[in-house]
Amino acid sequence: KNQEAAFAAAVAEADDKSFAQVQLGALRDIFFTPFNVLLVFVPIGQFARVWEWNSAWVFGTNFFAIIPLASLLGSATEAMSTHTGKLVGGLLNATFGNAVEMIMCIQAVKAGLIQVVQG
Repeated sequence: KNQEAAFAAAVAEADDKSFAQVQLGALRDIFFTPFNVLLVFVPIGQFARVWEWNSAWVFGTNFFAIIPLASLLGSATEAMSTHTGKLVGGLLNATFGNAVEMIMCIQAVKAGLIQVVQG
């Protein structure tokens, strides 16, 4: 119900604005949240590995980078599910909701950390 009300409000607001203004407003709502300040760690985490920082720093920067990325993935899934209906929306949520965990598991297996995956 909350998503439907938010969508109806967005449609009513969209009548007064151009397409570009509506899209920029949606991007602002997604990206400019206090939580997404941690997105600065995405490039830092990548450069930390290239610059051969201590493994604890590489892990820490990438850990903080994955938090807002998981949040953005969840927001995108919710936004898509409002347009696809309950069945497809639930499937999208179930599929992409576990993407972060799957990526971490695949990387752990590639690194030979089977005990981490099993635990």
